[in-house]
Amino acid sequence: RRMVTNTQAKETIARKALPLVKSGMTIYLDSGSTVTAFARVLPDEPYLIFTASLSVAIELTRLKKSEINVLGGRLNSQSFCMNGTRGLEWLKDVNLNLAIFGTTGYSQENGFTCGDSNEYELKRTIASRSTKNVVLMDASKVGTVSPFTFATLEDIDVVVADGLPHAVTQRFLEHDITIL
Repeated sequence: RRMVTNTQAKETIARKALPLVKSGMTIYLDSGSTVTAFARVLPDEPYLIFTASLSVAIELTRLKKSEINVLGGRLNSQSFCMNGTRGLEWLKDVNLNLAIFGTTGYSQENGFTCGDSNEYELKRTIASRSTKNVVLMDASKVGTVSPFTFATLEDIDVVVADGLPHAVTQRFLEHDITIL
């Protein structure tokens, strides 16, 4: 259902994020429908890509110049994401240039949230291994709080969004977050 909600906004967000990616980068692509939309429009360049998302991995199969690595673990049937310690172990020594996250919610009090404890652990590990952390989100995520905070404003460098409320935009800017 999430794949068909706000599809135009998700495609717009995905295209706005493309300039963040440069040939030769080591990239993590998170799960979620907006990140899947990003994978769908990513140009065929030489990247080293890691993902735990089956839907993202399927979109990336068209890339011929990239190396695609899919993390193993237990399948979350809601997010189509693989979770567990195997993926965490594999990534603990990977140096990422860029991590692109989806989020199920954002609130001023709780930051960026997700609904699964295993995904939370994976996202936290990725954020600590990445030089630049990016969140892709449509405005419907604002005010939604899921059980696990995977990132605070201090953890995020760029937010790519559409139609964010002015107060949220101001808060991001106050924390030196670039908004695209």
